[in-house]
Amino acid sequence: MLEIKNISKTYGQGTAKVVALSNVSFCVDESDFIAIMGPSGSGKSTLLNVIGGLDYPSNGEVILDGKRIDNLDENDFVDIRRNKIAYVFQQYH
Repeated sequence: MLEIKNISKTYGQGTAKVVALSNVSFCVDESDFIAIMGPSGSGKSTLLNVIGGLDYPSNGEVILDGKRIDNLDENDFVDIRRNKIAYVFQQYH
């Protein structure tokens, strides 16, 4: 199960501060199929980057199969990316 608890992500500071995510919470059971939908700039990619460990949330928790993963370092996240999370990037590199 994937649990997203009160995830917030803010970029910048002061007058340049941009709130990309604000207190996002939801659960996804193992057999569920979901779609993250919204207009351009609504935080979809930011949310997926936080779930996939490509970015850290400013606040909140990401819990995968009972283990908190939002605070793992890059080395600890390698096994999760290999075995638990699939990610297809929208940008061409």
